Amino acid sequence: MLTMLLAAGVLTLLAACDERVVYHTYRTLPLSGWSGTDTLLLPALSLDAAMTYQVSVTVRNHSTYPYRNLPLLICCTDSLGQRVYADTLQVQLADAVGNWQGNGLGGLYEQTTAAGTLYAPHGGSYLFTINHLLPDAPLSGINDVGIKVSQKE
Repeated sequence: MLTMLLAAGVLTLLAACDERVVYHTYRTLPLSGWSGTDTLLLPALSLDAAMTYQVSVTVRNHSTYPYRNLPLLICCTDSLGQRVYADTLQVQLADAVGNWQGNGLGGLYEQTTAAGTLYAPHGGSYLFTINHLLPDAPLSGINDVGIKVSQKE
């Protein structure tokens, strides 16, 4: 367990070294699972209206996760509550024969998937929300879900 936490910390630090990254955070899910009614709220961030941003989602799953993919609904709202971004994303966690994708250590795997482009219509605070779209109640085997927002080149 300590090894997995150290590896996750090192990966986060390496991602933080990218100067284009303006926001990067994770939410750890309960060991009991992720309920379909539980919305992950990722704290507000301040974006510049003059910039275009690339959004990506990172999922850390255990080898006990029962599926090959994870469908997610990702939304972003501005400080006025106006939705400025919404997308449904299929995060592929395993290939057709069940081999886990991404980086893995000790039964914990991390997969990052591009989630599109975000244009902030005005500067200020924004809030991301993430829901899974599977019928499982609760969904087991997902450890963390994160959002990364980078300035687009």
